[in-house]
Amino acid sequence: MGRGRGAYRRWLCGFVAATALLAAAMPAARAVDVPVRAATHKTFGRMVFDWPRQTGYSASVEGGTLVVRFDEPINAALDRTVSALPDYLSGVRIGGDGKTVTFDLKRPVTLKSFRNGNAVALDLTPAAEAPAQTIKAEATKAETPAASPAAPAAAPARSAGRVTVSAGDTAEQSRLTFTWPEGANYTLRRDGASATLLFDRNGNADLAPVAKTTLRNIQNVEQFRQANGALAVTLAVPQDAEIKDSKSGRSVVIDVLNPGTRAGLPAAETANAPPPPGATTTTVRPQPAPPASVPPAPAAPAPGAAAT
Repeated sequence: MGRGRGAYRRWLCGFVAATALLAAAMPAARAVDVPVRAATHKTFGRMVFDWPRQTGYSASVEGGTLVVRFDEPINAALDRTVSALPDYLSGVRIGGDGKTVTFDLKRPVTLKSFRNGNAVALDLTPAAEAPAQTIKAEATKAETPAASPAAPAAAPARSAGRVTVSAGDTAEQSRLTFTWPEGANYTLRRDGASATLLFDRNGNADLAPVAKTTLRNIQNVEQFRQANGALAVTLAVPQDAEIKDSKSGRSVVIDVLNPGTRAGLPAAETANAPPPPGATTTTVRPQPAPPASVPPAPAAPAPGAAAT
């Protein structure tokens, strides 16, 4: 009986060891090659991860770092991102799981993230730094200066509750309408194929109707919070489409016209703008030059005629 138990224990130990070796030898999930773009704009820095397919992600500022977590392992030339954003980033590393990317920040930033198709975009905006405090060591009571009042923090935006959102297409445009319970002011900013609507109040936009509607000129509508907690909404639009905004009572209306309607589009954006849906591309090839003209051969003399 004892020998049987001993043999079973040896077999079990061997099985566990073999299983551990097999698990160690199994390769991890293959990292996905992801092109990354980055550029410094006038008031912010942007990086874009051009995933070949849609993958889940999260992004957050944690202390002095920007941490981006993807659902799949990533393989990307991230050093170029740091070089392209020297005012914001000082270093980068990928975690052992291959899914976590950590950027070292040079300065406090406000983060905004959104999707554009399969791409994941992150915008970094400089945040106000806390004023430096000077402490005088061993100062006597008489020498101690009066404490200066602390700089007031930005007042948090007042909450307005639920914001109703409707969406629809006409022959000329795609429209989003944001209806506030008590109204709100806003600012519209545009950067190429991305538009951002910045409200002056906090609220929760009900985007469910937008998710159920296929809009021709608007994609990837997402909401986020500004530094003071106010609502902001970002959306992807065609680069060569004009955007019109208006306010009607408690509603803010955004109309994105069909592609080809944006006047004064910079040449660089025009070159990179995608063709409108349904457009066909025609390749014009140069025609070969006609052959050089050859003088006609002299007519043969008539029979019996004397040659000259």
